[in-house]
Amino acid sequence: MDRKKFLKTLIELLHSFSVHSALLTELLEELKHSGNEVSFITILEARLKFLNEHGIEATVHKEFENIEKGIYSMHLSGNGFNMRILYGFIDGAPALLYAFHERGGHGRTDYTGKVDVALQRLTELKEDR
Repeated sequence: MDRKKFLKTLIELLHSFSVHSALLTELLEELKHSGNEVSFITILEARLKFLNEHGIEATVHKEFENIEKGIYSMHLSGNGFNMRILYGFIDGAPALLYAFHERGGHGRTDYTGKVDVALQRLTELKEDR
């Protein structure tokens, strides 16, 4: 999928969510060399649908996790990518905050410093309302 089409599709998927402006850049940077944009979009679409339907209860799914301080994690992995998207809630609606590459083989994701970034971004989104 070419970059323009990927970006257009990504924006369409994210349009119904509050999204921190840096998230798109992070996603594009992480996926620019994967060659698996179609697979990523398919998985992201399924995760976002699940998150939208279940809200805070999405953590019943193995690919979602309650981290701390009102920050949650969504896992997306496939051939060529292994990512986390941190999110929180604003007035009960999901807000996508921070995307990063998850290093494999650790058994547990290292969120050191990442939760603080997500919290700051959540605050920024709330202030912009």
